[in-house]
Amino acid sequence: MAKPKFATRKCDSFKSLEKASAEFDLSLTPEQRLDSAQLLKEQYYSIKHLKHKKMDKKITKKGTFMCG
Repeated sequence: MAKPKFATRKCDSFKSLEKASAEFDLSLTPEQRLDSAQLLKEQYYSIKHLKHKKMDKKITKKGTFMCG
């Protein structure tokens, strides 16, 4: 995974903030989105002191991800 780029964007309204957020989300690859979801899941389980199982990313013949 490539090193993420961090930038600050000043928004003058919530509407422009939502637009900037949506643009960023759409710029991510599917794998980056899965990695983000995995990170959030791990942080949640860590905070709640629960055990968790990492997602196993497997590519099917159609090229889609199966997590399990």
